[in-house]
Amino acid sequence: NAVVDLEVDFPRAGDESVRVEIPRDALPLDNVRYVASEVVSAVRILIVNGEPSADEYDDEVALLTTALRPEGEVFSGHEVVVVDEPGLADANLAGFHAVVLANVYRISEPTIESLERFVRQGGGVVFFLGDQVDADLYNSTLFRGGEGLLPAELGELVRPADAAHLVITDRLHPALRAVGREDDPLGISQVPFFEFFSCKPLETPADAAEGASNKKSDSTPAAQPVRVIARFDTPDEHPAILERAFGRGRVLLVTTSADKEW
Repeated sequence: NAVVDLEVDFPRAGDESVRVEIPRDALPLDNVRYVASEVVSAVRILIVNGEPSADEYDDEVALLTTALRPEGEVFSGHEVVVVDEPGLADANLAGFHAVVLANVYRISEPTIESLERFVRQGGGVVFFLGDQVDADLYNSTLFRGGEGLLPAELGELVRPADAAHLVITDRLHPALRAVGREDDPLGISQVPFFEFFSCKPLETPADAAEGASNKKSDSTPAAQPVRVIARFDTPDEHPAILERAFGRGRVLLVTTSADKEW
């Protein structure tokens, strides 16, 4: 088997179909495949800023926002809306494809329910941690013994004696494929990290994974395994970026901050 990446340009947003055909061979039955897709004009991202600042160098999400939607004539493909913590409760998540929470201290129960419903229906959520995060609070409201959104139980804050660096463990993951090449084109492995949270990824028993189709619906998050797609080069190889399927959507946990503080 071989995996081939193809780029397709669509003239407009909306529902479209694609027909893919390979040259005729001895088994023509599998030479043609079709796929239906919703084409969007942009990926709409809601960023929740847990620590706003008038100084962009101190603002929690200034660098993240610039990376997703840089200025210039070429459109990045991302539409970004930034709100503070209270703004999350009033946001209509149905208007977004992904939600990023950066160093957010507290999330109300109704908002957590809204986020879980959003992900179950196919949305994506990214958690960045930081100095305002209360690990016990996150564990009780967002992890909940593996039933909540978080793919791992948070532990102690780690301050390594020497700066830690990222080691990408899944170079084919869509989120890291562009930066995870062995030649490290963007110098990701050179970025120093001085603080991060330890964590214990959710462990899914083998019998639960094998019998999930009989015991639980496909939208049950507890039956989904956790992938560690990047670690720190510390002696304990602490997880840096974790991913978990949750219903039809996905959740990413980054155990350090989105800004330069950590």
